[in-house]
Amino acid sequence: MDPNADFIYQASKGNIDAVQEIINSADKNDLDYFQAFSEASDNGHYDIVKILLPFLDKKIIAHNRQKARTFRNRVLENIFTDYLNEQSTIPKPFNTYADASTSEPPTTLAGICTITESQFKKYHINYKKVLGKGGFGTVYLGYYYSNENLTYVAIKIQRGLRYLTPSDYHQMKYECNLLNNMGYHLNIIRILGGYVTDDNIYWIYPLMDGGDLSKYLDVKRQLPEEHCKHIFRQLVSAVYFCHQQYVVHRDIKLENILLYSQCSNTLNCTVVLSDFGLAVKVDPDGYLIDPVGTLDYMAPEIILRKPYKGQLVDIWSLGICLYELYYGKTPFHGTNDEVIEESIISLPLLFPEHIKINSDLKNLLKIMLKKDFRERANILLVKNHKWLSTS
Repeated sequence: MDPNADFIYQASKGNIDAVQEIINSADKNDLDYFQAFSEASDNGHYDIVKILLPFLDKKIIAHNRQKARTFRNRVLENIFTDYLNEQSTIPKPFNTYADASTSEPPTTLAGICTITESQFKKYHINYKKVLGKGGFGTVYLGYYYSNENLTYVAIKIQRGLRYLTPSDYHQMKYECNLLNNMGYHLNIIRILGGYVTDDNIYWIYPLMDGGDLSKYLDVKRQLPEEHCKHIFRQLVSAVYFCHQQYVVHRDIKLENILLYSQCSNTLNCTVVLSDFGLAVKVDPDGYLIDPVGTLDYMAPEIILRKPYKGQLVDIWSLGICLYELYYGKTPFHGTNDEVIEESIISLPLLFPEHIKINSDLKNLLKIMLKKDFRERANILLVKNHKWLSTS
């Protein structure tokens, strides 16, 4: 029998010795840990779940965001939460999905950021103008008329109700409610509304036609100090707004920072923090345990699979963004994921000597990128830092 097929079969049957033997003897890259985990957890074989968890964590960390969400949803839907509570001394995470125990997909999304059919009909979609495409849908240029004025929007289309699993539904509900409950902030993405059918769900956002900050930096290579400061002030303001409401983003990176419009001069740019798909509301004194995020921006404690403070993970990611804007590259990198992980965990923070750096900026980067999160600055210290308070 194929080793992977046998691996999944043994996991589904709860044969611990056989599973362990296959892990020890087979090429680990050939084994489908997610399928084996699913089979073991669905059949209540929690001893095997415990064996598979470290391998799952490793694969989740390796730039696999969809798998990360699937893993987190499984935890939050209590597929093996009872086992973890019994076996682990890790502080319990505060974040949960509302109604996460629901076993069937909903028949409606009414009241969850939705608009009526008549409201939706005022929007027009230009299907020839694709603004972006990903695993969660395609974004098109849209527009509507208000008092004879033309307004452009971005409309994301994803699969509709008939395709939703309970996990999809609760993720959608959680993210949408989270953003709505936080209220308005200039530098945080807004959802203008959603229209739901059996076949498609249409999410409407303000148009950000300047692209993302990663693509902008690809063109500019690196930004002057004052330009970095202009953008970073906006990001800190957005994250401070989130943290004041006990919301942590957990996936801050240049790709998730959008520009309102195309701008040739960075000092005229307005940026918006987007994609709150991994965001959660947390107990200010609590810890999180699910390993999510994007590797290049991931804090050491997540890579080490330790309980972590969501707020301080955001600070680390912000520090990486600031370093990348100024130097044109991330401080910890490598030829593959394992090298990047080792660099993040073990290598010191270095400042290229051929690029001069302001001592205040250097100090800010140092206190944001402390490997020990207990020594890392919080958002208030960052917001009030000398570098940001001077022009």
